[in-house]
Amino acid sequence: MTTSITLDGVGIHTGASARVILNVAETPGIHIRTVNGSVTLSPECVIDTTRCTVISNGDARVSTVEHLSAACTALGVSALDVTLEGPELPIGDGASLFWMDALRELGFVDETPNWIDLPSAIEVSGANGAFIGIYPASEPSLTVLVQFPDAVVGTMAARWVPGDASFRDVVAPARTFGFRHEVDALLAAGLGRGGTLENCVVVEEAGYAGALRMPEEPAMHKLLDLVGDLGLCGGLPKAQIVAVRPSHGLNVTAARDVLAMMRK
Repeated sequence: MTTSITLDGVGIHTGASARVILNVAETPGIHIRTVNGSVTLSPECVIDTTRCTVISNGDARVSTVEHLSAACTALGVSALDVTLEGPELPIGDGASLFWMDALRELGFVDETPNWIDLPSAIEVSGANGAFIGIYPASEPSLTVLVQFPDAVVGTMAARWVPGDASFRDVVAPARTFGFRHEVDALLAAGLGRGGTLENCVVVEEAGYAGALRMPEEPAMHKLLDLVGDLGLCGGLPKAQIVAVRPSHGLNVTAARDVLAMMRK
């Protein structure tokens, strides 16, 4: 087991080179250190949820933290120092295996999430029927339903029951995804420069541009994002969690409600 590991890659949106150095920490929290200062993963530090989760503290700003957060949450990592060179975390495999493999080298092997006990349910609603319900339960589970107007993804569901299935096997491989017209628009706007068919599922009019890792990969990636965004609280609610048409914005709203309930 090592106490430090260095990862190189590119940011999904900027395409800029990104290097991170992960170190086991003694101070609780997932701390990301940049040239402009340090910021700790927390719903309170989220400043933007457009296409990814962005956190900030003073002049320190870090984009695309959700995949790292998901891996840390699944493994119960509660103290980690992350030194970042670049504007956003590297996209890696477009999912969370990239981070889980690195954390395994640091000795985080067992999937033992930090479970958050809540005294009552939390429900948040968004536009167009979007909804997240968090219902305290002795056997936690997460269920996600996505709905898109296209014929390829359409309505799709994904489910993860921590006690029955490994996050590494079921959820972590699911890559970020986008529709061809969105990808073209992003590239025209100077974004999405780090995306490839290896780290991103591209949805065409007639099907997927490449092979899927699992039949429900788009919905499962939404579930991965949900774990990452809720995990900003330092763990996962011990609950049955149901999310319909979730987004980073709605996920973070729910995470803030969880944090507020924890502090009561």
